[in-house]
Amino acid sequence: MILYLITGSQLTASRHGGDGSDACYEFASIRDGGAKKSIVGCLGDKRETVVYTSATNSIQIYVLDRVLASQAIYFLLQYSGTIL
Repeated sequence: MILYLITGSQLTASRHGGDGSDACYEFASIRDGGAKKSIVGCLGDKRETVVYTSATNSIQIYVLDRVLASQAIYFLLQYSGTIL
């Protein structure tokens, strides 16, 4: 399975530095077997980014709500692969 992070325009603005534009946000956490990985997006990143390729046939995704606490940041996690 391949997992993509797709962000809204507020994360795709170009970096200008000095104004917090280098900020990164943790959107989710993935558990793939015994491995864990954080899904992070930063200002200036591409709008659609491959963030994870699974090593097993089953993963768990935990969407974190703390990124949304201080400002509205829109994102989508999209996957491609076979659903059993």
